[in-house]
Amino acid sequence: MSQADAPETAPLDAPTLVIRAGAAFDGLLTCPKAARIEGRFTGNVFAEGRVEIGEAAEVTGRIEAQDIVIAGRFEGELEATRCISLLATARVQGRLCARELIAEEGCMVTGRCRTIPPRGV
Repeated sequence: MSQADAPETAPLDAPTLVIRAGAAFDGLLTCPKAARIEGRFTGNVFAEGRVEIGEAAEVTGRIEAQDIVIAGRFEGELEATRCISLLATARVQGRLCARELIAEEGCMVTGRCRTIPPRGV
């Protein structure tokens, strides 16, 4: 098989689950890798990898993941084992807990933020 015929492989952090804009989902999502929400979601998300909330997304509930990136609206609880990143368009209300918190200029947060030390510290 030539290089041109080889199937494309997804990047390691490519979402294995996507809720597209215009779609709505209520319930529990468990994802072994990364997930991206671009639509409306109400419920809990548990992912071993990265969870991304798109700019047009509206999410209410709880998210637990390794890394969380918010560009849209979120209300509830965020818990990351590594990092929570709030992009400039993020509108977050609730509780955030992670080892590292990155907030771009322009994001809005109402609630409580807590950083946790790395293991062994």
